[in-house]
Amino acid sequence: MALQQQKQEIPEDQLKKLREVFEILDDDNSGEMNSQELFNAMKYLGLRMTQEEVEKMLEEFDDDGSGLIEFEEFMALINKMGLHIHSSDIMVIKTLVRCATTIG
Repeated sequence: MALQQQKQEIPEDQLKKLREVFEILDDDNSGEMNSQELFNAMKYLGLRMTQEEVEKMLEEFDDDGSGLIEFEEFMALINKMGLHIHSSDIMVIKTLVRCATTIG
């Protein structure tokens, strides 16, 4: 129920951007983020967090108890943090992910 309310509060253009960012950061294209993918997502979004902080965040926003963050949970997390995704952010994230993949 809370996820539906938050979804309604996010403008459609922002939802599209969030979906694109989520798909970019979902390394294995599973439709879910594990703790490592979420850690990387926070890093690419410019947030410096420890793995422990990310684990706590995962526990807080993992509404279904799967141990993974699905898109709706990611959306709630981003919304609660007050982050707003811009088109330029998406371009930067794509570049960072591409570089990390090439180097890593």
